[in-house]
Amino acid sequence: MSSSLSVAVGRAVNPAASYGLPPAFRAPLAEALGDGLLMRVLEEIDYGLMLVTESGRLCFANHVALRECASGHPMQISGGHVQPRLAREQEAFFNALGASCLGRRAMLTLHSDESAVSIALVPLGEPAGARDEAAVLLVFGKRQLCEPLTVEFYARAHHLTASETLVLKGLCTGQRPRQIAEEVGVAISTVRSHIGNIRIKTGTASIAELVRIVTVLPPIVPALNRMNWSAGVFGAAVA
Repeated sequence: MSSSLSVAVGRAVNPAASYGLPPAFRAPLAEALGDGLLMRVLEEIDYGLMLVTESGRLCFANHVALRECASGHPMQISGGHVQPRLAREQEAFFNALGASCLGRRAMLTLHSDESAVSIALVPLGEPAGARDEAAVLLVFGKRQLCEPLTVEFYARAHHLTASETLVLKGLCTGQRPRQIAEEVGVAISTVRSHIGNIRIKTGTASIAELVRIVTVLPPIVPALNRMNWSAGVFGAAVA
C-alpha cells in the first residue's frame, strides 16, 4: 500500500478526535500501527474489502475479496484493475467510482450468473499529492450470513455436538428443518430434536432468535492461506 493511500485509510478509520480523546490517540492508524499490522487488521474482517483508485487500479484487497472474485463474484480482477464482470454494468460502476473520488458515498447492486451482490463505495479523502489518485474503499455485501468458522466457534463455546453443529449451520444458511433432514439423510424429528437441544444449550427462545445471535457474532476468518491469496495481487497492483 502506498504511503498516500495508507494515510487516506488512516484518516478514514481514525474517529478518535471526534470523541475528544487525548492527542496520543489522534495519529492516523496507518502511522500508529504500520502498514503491515494495518493489513492484518483488514484481513480479519469477514467482508470483502478493496482499495481502488478512480481508474479502478487495485491497491489493496483482503483475502475475502480475493476469494470472492475468484469464485463467481460480480466483480473481477484483471491486469491489476477491478471492474464488474458484466459489460452493461461497467459504466455505472465507474461513474459511481468517480463520484466517490469527489467525496460521495454510493451503493450499487451488481450481477453475475450466480448471484446479485451489493457493493458500497466509500470515499477516503483527497489525494496526498498532485501525482496521487484519490482512494475509494469498496465494501462487498455478504453472500452468506457468517463464516462457517464463526459458527464452529459458537457451537464449541456452547458444547454443541457435531450433529447439532451441522443443524445450526443449516439454519444459518436459511434452510428449513425439512431441508436439513433431507440433506443429512435423517428423520425430520431428529432435526427438530437437535434444534431443541441447541436452543436449550444456547438459551434462545426460537430459531429466529438463534439465527439473529449467530449473524451478529464477531467474525472469525480462516488464517490458512490468507497471505497466499493476497501476495500475487498486492505485488502486481502496487508495482
